[in-house]
Amino acid sequence: MQRTLLYLLIITITGCGIAKPGAKYQFSDGYYSSRGIENVRKVYIYNQDSTIKVYPVTNAGKQRNVDTTRHHVLMYGQVEPHNIKKEPVFTKGSFDIDFLTIPIKYRFPSDGFVRQLNANLNGGLYLGYRKDFYILRYNVSPIGVSTRSTTHLGFSAGGYIGFGNTFISQYVTRGSVQSEYDGLVFNRGFAAIVALNRFTAGLAIGWDRLLDRNNEYWIYNNKSWVGIVLGLNLN
Repeated sequence: MQRTLLYLLIITITGCGIAKPGAKYQFSDGYYSSRGIENVRKVYIYNQDSTIKVYPVTNAGKQRNVDTTRHHVLMYGQVEPHNIKKEPVFTKGSFDIDFLTIPIKYRFPSDGFVRQLNANLNGGLYLGYRKDFYILRYNVSPIGVSTRSTTHLGFSAGGYIGFGNTFISQYVTRGSVQSEYDGLVFNRGFAAIVALNRFTAGLAIGWDRLLDRNNEYWIYNNKSWVGIVLGLNLN
């Protein structure tokens, strides 16, 4: 069972990686909120080679109108140092779908059994709300040549469901199960995730339910735990 789950996780991760050319850590074309571009708060970003064009956006009811008659240009090349006064920051909120794996779980003491740190195989689907921040920085050399870098920060909170495995023996079943085996568990819980460029990690609190007839004996059945999560964005 553990080997089967591992194969499924590998297929999911590699498949999503191939199918995601426009990941959320990339500063791609689209609507954003802005800070540091004069008094413009809502903008549309258009990337063209080494140039980023920033168009103001106005709302007319539920419709967004892009003002193409005027725009700001953020570009590489010859830039005077005094023209770069702020680090422009662009933000975007979105619905978040992630694949989560939980490499480490901390289980609280239960039924006289000491606290545990488990490293079993777990994986599941995460749904939440995400806020992404894109910070543009310009470094200008003494001869006026600028280089631009983009730092991405993302914050997300939501819930997840998934499956994993856990070691079952007489010690964690109050002596009711004499055999030893890897049991399949159903995971559910809540997570808070932080993303820095390509890296995504966070914390989760959750509950496991053993999916066999021995769940009534398992001392951790439906008991809370705290874990570290690693994520892969799917949308």
